[in-house]
Amino acid sequence: VATPEGDDATEEDDSEEEEDEAPEEVLAADDDGVDINAAMQRARSQHNDGSYGEAVAELRQVVEAQPRNGEALFLLGSALYEMGDEREAVRYLEAATGRNRRNAEAFLLLGSAQHARGDLNGAREAYRSYLELHPDGATADEVRSIMEQQL
Repeated sequence: VATPEGDDATEEDDSEEEEDEAPEEVLAADDDGVDINAAMQRARSQHNDGSYGEAVAELRQVVEAQPRNGEALFLLGSALYEMGDEREAVRYLEAATGRNRRNAEAFLLLGSAQHARGDLNGAREAYRSYLELHPDGATADEVRSIMEQQL
């Protein structure tokens, strides 16, 4: 399932993440001197430009420094999915959905990655979560069709 930019954007959903993540988000640098805010800004730009390999490199540093950073986990999973690495994408998208149960786009991509890997039960559950969050989303009808015909 392709997700158009902004379909179910994560910006507003990030504010709904668990409260214990907030202190981690405001850190400017980790103990190793990685400027988290700058790395995230570069990664977002690279991801949006389709420079997924570069985004992955930035995001791996962020996730190493902040393993519970929901946005970094989501973007890393998304970039890996776009690069065709569904196995690794699932790993990070599962972590992202565990951090933020309201990130519909993460559930949509997780379902797509699991479907591509042949994990039909996992895909079905992720797609159901997506539809619960965005029953009228731009891709909701396509997801329903996939579920009816393929899962």
